[in-house]
Amino acid sequence: MSISVCVDGCEMTGEMVCIFGATGFIGSNLVRFLVRRGGYRVRVYCRKSSNLENLAGTGCEILHGTLDDEKSLSHALEGSAVVYNLAVCGENSKGFYDERIQVNVSFPERLARLALQSGLRLVHVSSTAAVGTPGPGVIADESFQFNNQHDHFAVTKAMGEQKVLHEVGKGLDAVIAIPANVIGYHAMKSGQRGNFEKIAKGKMKVYPAGGVCLVSVEDVIQGLYLCARKGETGQRYILGGNNVSFRQYFQAVARETDGKAPFVRIPGLLLRFAGYFIENFSRILGKEPFITEETCRMVSSFLYFSSKKAREKLGYVITPLDQTIKNVVHPTGGKI
Repeated sequence: MSISVCVDGCEMTGEMVCIFGATGFIGSNLVRFLVRRGGYRVRVYCRKSSNLENLAGTGCEILHGTLDDEKSLSHALEGSAVVYNLAVCGENSKGFYDERIQVNVSFPERLARLALQSGLRLVHVSSTAAVGTPGPGVIADESFQFNNQHDHFAVTKAMGEQKVLHEVGKGLDAVIAIPANVIGYHAMKSGQRGNFEKIAKGKMKVYPAGGVCLVSVEDVIQGLYLCARKGETGQRYILGGNNVSFRQYFQAVARETDGKAPFVRIPGLLLRFAGYFIENFSRILGKEPFITEETCRMVSSFLYFSSKKAREKLGYVITPLDQTIKNVVHPTGGKI
């Protein structure tokens, strides 16, 4: 059974937008964007135990329920014109195997079916992990052949996309948005923020050998909005940014924070071995590992992606690297 409350007791008018996964980094920024833009009533569906701190001051409506309660899900969709699915289990350790299946595969299938029944437009938010791992010198686009079969998180995200596209074949109006590696000030994940803080204090000494497609959360939110407004049914759109090595990324952070960039490069093979050892030793101790072999493999690869399709078809715009970093460090004029 779902229970409705309103954050801060505010009322909003306009088109109803329903968001799943809104309490996290990207989701809470999407809520804030839609509220600031005006003309929308924003409804958030989450567990009763969810931390609503990231939604403070937004005035959005909150519906409490679970991802397997179809009655509550249907109630959440009532009156909505667009639904965004940002719900995700991003934990990559083996202890979260079942949860990844439930959240990344079963729920997208369930939500897509209900959205089809309700006649809604669905923006399903996936991950570049579901695109694949580009080889050296390769910049992958939406046509890249998926090759992450060894990564269970990536497999479940790819399966989730297929569940949505299956319903598209039945008449569902859905678009798939694929953000790259996202950074931003509000509600950024602790691991990413920790990188900024360590570099600002000169406490990060090592960096991985790979590279990343780094994108501002503001760009991703604009991309999600454009997907809802302009995206072609059944199409995938990578919402990427600047393809940079971790060395370039951390050097940019050091410049903006007046900190010191890490200077010791960890070879990929060594990092993967360390991840393997930590993951298996943690399992022996009955604890969740703080890093996995798969995570080490990823940061040792050059995960570069193209946003050409989104730029050309949606009008998606990418913020330059230095400004992307500045937006994290100086949101209110102060340094980390």
